[in-house]
Amino acid sequence: MSERIDALLKNASFDDEIPLSGVVESKLDQFETVSCRKNRLVVRKEDGKETLDLSRGCKTHRVLIIEDDRAFFDALAARLVRASVEPLWAKDGVEALDALREAEFDAVLVDLGLPRMNGYHVLEALRAEWPELPAFVMTGNLDPELHVKLRNWGATAFFYKPFRVEELLDLLDELA
Repeated sequence: MSERIDALLKNASFDDEIPLSGVVESKLDQFETVSCRKNRLVVRKEDGKETLDLSRGCKTHRVLIIEDDRAFFDALAARLVRASVEPLWAKDGVEALDALREAEFDAVLVDLGLPRMNGYHVLEALRAEWPELPAFVMTGNLDPELHVKLRNWGATAFFYKPFRVEELLDLLDELA
């Protein structure tokens, strides 16, 4: 851990915020409690004891992103990684279902316009095999009736492309 972070931890007062970058996990053992909330390291002194609150930095969400546009995935993944989200890519619905059968995910983000198996069919398969898995949909289709259709098909939430990554991060935080 850098000396600057060490000094900040040692001299922190109630609600001091310290960026997560540079923090080594072994240093966290000096604190009695650790919990997840925001994307910052927050040191608090309560009854003479220091409490360390971590958020997006301590709980990594695994999200399967089903998107046929690799450039879009790469741009989205770069933003998600900075927020301690582990994005995994599937280029179509068939590949996505294979990935879901092989690994566990905290959520799925699916584009509707996919080759081989479109997003609607992916949602149908998700609800049949993984009914509790949050399924977020992203689409460029601005059809006003689409919102209702997506809810009926089992979408947890949906985003019109382009969307603010922070909206997705907020939904992921609600899962924790």
